[in-house]
This record gives sequence, structure tokens and C-alpha cells, in this order.
Amino acid sequence: MAVGIALAASVPSSVAQGDVSHAAQSPAVSATAEGLTLTIETPRAAYPPDALAPVTVRLRNLSNAETRVEMCGGFLPLVQMLDAAGQTVHQPPIPTGIVHLACFDPAPPASLPIGQTLVWTGLMILHAPRLRAIATIYGKRTEVGLFGGPSRELQTPILHLGTTPQVHTQASIATIPRLHATVRASVSRQVYYTDRVDCTDPYRGAIFGGSSGWTATGGRSIEPSVVEDCGRVNRWRLAVAVVGESPIWLDQRVVPPAIPAGGMISVTTCASSPPRGLKALAATWHGSVYLIIGANQGRANQVGANRAYACRLTPPVRAAGARISPTGRWVAYAAPFPGHRLTTALWVVSTDGSGAPRRVLGTQFHAPSASLFWSPNGQLFTYKQQGTIIVRAVDGRRPEVAIPNDGRYGTSSLLTWSPDGSRVAVAAGISAEEGVRTLRLAVGRANGSGSNTSIVSFPSWINNPAGLPHGSFPWDGVAFAADGRHVFLTTTGGGVRLSGVWEAPLAGGPARLVLGSRARVQGHPAPAAHLDGATHLFGSPDGRYVVVDPRAGFWVEDTRTLRGRLLEVPQQPDCVVSQSVWTAGGDGVTFVQTCSLNGRSAFRSTLWRVSLHGGARRQLLTIVDRLPDAISIGPVYRCIRCGFNPGP
Repeated sequence: MAVGIALAASVPSSVAQGDVSHAAQSPAVSATAEGLTLTIETPRAAYPPDALAPVTVRLRNLSNAETRVEMCGGFLPLVQMLDAAGQTVHQPPIPTGIVHLACFDPAPPASLPIGQTLVWTGLMILHAPRLRAIATIYGKRTEVGLFGGPSRELQTPILHLGTTPQVHTQASIATIPRLHATVRASVSRQVYYTDRVDCTDPYRGAIFGGSSGWTATGGRSIEPSVVEDCGRVNRWRLAVAVVGESPIWLDQRVVPPAIPAGGMISVTTCASSPPRGLKALAATWHGSVYLIIGANQGRANQVGANRAYACRLTPPVRAAGARISPTGRWVAYAAPFPGHRLTTALWVVSTDGSGAPRRVLGTQFHAPSASLFWSPNGQLFTYKQQGTIIVRAVDGRRPEVAIPNDGRYGTSSLLTWSPDGSRVAVAAGISAEEGVRTLRLAVGRANGSGSNTSIVSFPSWINNPAGLPHGSFPWDGVAFAADGRHVFLTTTGGGVRLSGVWEAPLAGGPARLVLGSRARVQGHPAPAAHLDGATHLFGSPDGRYVVVDPRAGFWVEDTRTLRGRLLEVPQQPDCVVSQSVWTAGGDGVTFVQTCSLNGRSAFRSTLWRVSLHGGARRQLLTIVDRLPDAISIGPVYRCIRCGFNPGP
């Protein structure tokens, strides 16, 4: 039985009204024509103004053997409310979290056998005391019209309802001990509600949900509808009605809990000559770009437990994706294009704070951020724009097209530089021929003098129909080896979990597995401490090391000897290593460990640095914010909700 209502702006002109039988103030009226009877009725003959009342429409076939009725999830007649002048009156809007679209793809009309009755019942707010029902009837012929056969409309006369004194439903919202509404009504009365819940999800932003219309409640206490991934309820809009009474509309805005005490980044602007050089990184926080250097060096802007020098390079400009050059001299980032809030451009700023940020001419992206990657010497950077891989000099010289856009294949946004800074490489699509997986590797010269595509083949045994997941396929991670003639690639065994790391010639040819095992790549349970839970691969600027991020920390592999070691990161409940990047000019990894607080109402992000040569990790700074990714340091990112990917 459907609960809802369909309203129309006007009455169709072609109507078969038939014989009329009703009495004044009667709770039911009917119309009979061509062997069919259409009836509209209510339980009572009189209601208060704007009362919530059940309305029932019945279509009975008395003697018509050719009747067919259009269906849209069941019998759905048109019910109209009319004022004294005969004009259509619409119901007051009610809050709903799920909107049902009109039936834009109806099924062919179904036969209504003689003697059978179709019934529809719905709840209506009686904003006017006159009701009328209309049903569309189709004939048997199939060669004419949208559904075949002539159509006609059977319409009831107007059902006149009496009016009684207005009675309002009594209800209120409370937030303690939890958000809920209480209805004041006797247990014998039926109560309905409909609601919309507005939420903030830390990973998806603003979301909403709620009921799809009037919903019966058995008790007198109502709680907000459950919204998937709702981190925090911001607003609850609710309509409640006792049948026979007018609804009450409630609107509760929820004040977020206070952010727990914790660290923050200094708002001190960068001086004309801050400490410069090694072990530095760039970060964005609340739309500003910050420079963070590992040693505080006695500066006064150390905050709380922070052990790093931090200063602000830009005011809040909605910056994103800040990346520092390997020499620590420049920071490039994405920020809105002048005059266009939805279009971004790339900008470059000096880390010594001596000049204003400079827009990189010709850069324009229809996204809030853009991935860019610095050359090893810090004089060039590369990025992807409309499928083309472009190289720019930090001084703003004319851009060079390193890899042109090939419409036949897509390219990853994860770019990598050769150790000598002369070439850029990117994964450019995968394919499978005769069961052998291949990856197209696009390589371009930084000076724009040409590019080529090589084919890397993977052994046929990576496809394993018996495996769960079914074997592996090449992924988009690419990093140069120290010799500049080989690259390291990844395969995934499902989702974004890495199943193996492979070495292959830059010129193309067969790939060989260097991290992982054949069983793991095929999808069998095969634990490996250096890959368990790993999701990303990245390399050092000189190509000496490649890094993967298992749940135990970071596995660092020497590309010359193919030997590695684990840089351990202790695991904590409700925490994840959310971001990681090679420390500019340094010999280790800088990462962010993000922990949820108070049921994801706030997040604590701690910036750490761990040295390649071992020793304890070093805390640089801590911030507490409502967003899990409020501080951003690199393109490698995992969310707390995602956690570590399942499987070995």
C-alpha cells in the first residue's frame, strides 16, 4: 500500500465523469462509467484545517472486459485538493531525505479483470476541504497511442469534507541525552513523522538523508533517520502529526562539540630569511601554504609539543597540493584562478618569504587541486593538464610538452622523474592479450624533444581465475631506479592493496617480481611484512630508494642492491598513516598519522619524520581539527574510514 500523493496543476479536459452518487458531507463519493467505478473516501466526514488524514481511492471493474490500467509501482491515481473556486491547492512541503521521482518510465498498462478492485491509500495534509480522484484507463487495442488503444480518464465528483476546530500536534526536540523528539499524544492515537538529516562526513563533506515520506512510529519518541557515513549531525528537520491533527514542523540545528585541546600550526609569516635547506617540507592547512623544517633552531613560533620550525608562506587562498622542491628553495601549489572560484592554477613561491606568489601562466584546471612533481635539481616541475604531460621551469619559461595527449589511452596522475632530470615517465594504460598482462609506459624528454611508449609485459601466471581476488593486474605506481634505465612498477590484487612490486627495463620488456611472492600476486593468502596493507609506492629524487607503505611502517628498498629494511611505525587504535612523502633534501620519510577523536567529531594529525638510517621517529608538530586531512603534505593519502586494506 503506497504512502504518498500525486498532485496536478489542472484537471484534464477529456473526462468520463459518469453517474454521480454522493451526499453532502459524505466521507465517500463515486463515479461509474463503462463498467468501472472509481471511489474516493476518508474515514471521517470532517477534519480540522491542515489535518493529516488517510485518503483511499478504489477502482473496481464491474463489467468491462477490455480495461487496462497504467501502473507505476502499483496503482497510482491522481488525487487533487480544490479550493472553493475549484483551483488546485498543493500540500505544504514536508522535510524528506529521499525524493521519489515522478514515474518517467511507466510499465505497459496491466489488465484489470472483471470483479477485481485496485486500492491506493495515502496520507494527505488537508490544506483544502475538497478532494477529487482521477484514474487513466486504457482499452484493449495495441496498435494506437503510447501504450496502444484509446485512453480516457475516469474522475470522481468532489468529496466535500466538513471542518472542525483546529488541533495542533504537540511535540518537541531535545538534545540530551541524545538528539530525539517526543510526541505528546495518547497511546491510542496513530503518529506519523517525516524527516531530513543534514550531516558532515569528514571524507565526503556535506551529505543528507532521512525518510521518504510519512512513516508510522509505534512509540512517542522519534530519533533522526540513520544516514550512512554521517560523522556529525548538523541539522534535523522534522514534521510530526497525529492522524486527525495538523502537523508540527520542527527544525533543530546542532552545535558541534568543542574541538579537544591539542596542537596547531603557528600563524607566524615566514621571515625574509628563515632557516633554509635540508629536511624541509611544504604543507597546506586551512587554505594557506606552510613551510615546515625539522629543527626548531630556537625560533619562538614553536607550539606545544611541536619540534619543528613552521611559518606561513601565503595567506588563506584555498591552496592545495603544496610540494617543496628537493633543494628546499621553492614551493609550488594549486589555488583558485583569479576571478574563478571553480578553476585553479599553479603558483610558485620562494621559501625565504622574499617575494609574492607567482602564478604559472598557462595552467588552468577544473579541479580544486593538481598533482605536480619536482625534478631532482629543483629547477623544473611537471604536471598533467588535459591529458598532456607538461614540464615547466621555475622561472616561468615557455612550457615544454614532454608527453602529448594520446586519446587512445589514459595516463595516470602519478608522474616520476629520472635521477638526472632529463626524462619523465608515467603509466599510460593496461591491456591483456592472450592472457598476458601488459602496461604501456610513456616516457618523455624534459626539454620537449620527443617521447616514446614502451610495453612492459607481466607473466601470464598473474592471472589466476581460482584466486580471490582473481589474480592481479598492473597498477599506476611508477618510480625510476638509480641507473635511469629501469623502473619499478606495482600490481594490485584487488582494491588499492599492492600485491607486488616489479622491476622492468625503461625501454620495455618483461617485468620481474622483486617484492612479494607468486602466490600473493595470484590472490592466495600469502603474508609479506613488507607489503601487508601497502597501498602506494614512491621513490627518492635520486632514484636510490623506492618506498612502499605496509601497515607496519615503511619498507625502503635499495634499487641498486634490491635489499631493503623496515622503518617501523607503531600502530595505534583509531589511527592510520594517512599521508607520506620523501623528505626534501633528506634521507628519510615524513608522514602524517591521523587519529579520530570523540567518534570522528575531531581528528588529531601528527607530523613525524623517520630516518632511513634507523633510530626513533621524530615528532615535528601536532594539530587537532574537524577535518582528517586539514593538513596536507603529499599525494599519497589514506583515510581512517578506509583504514588498512583487508587481506594479507
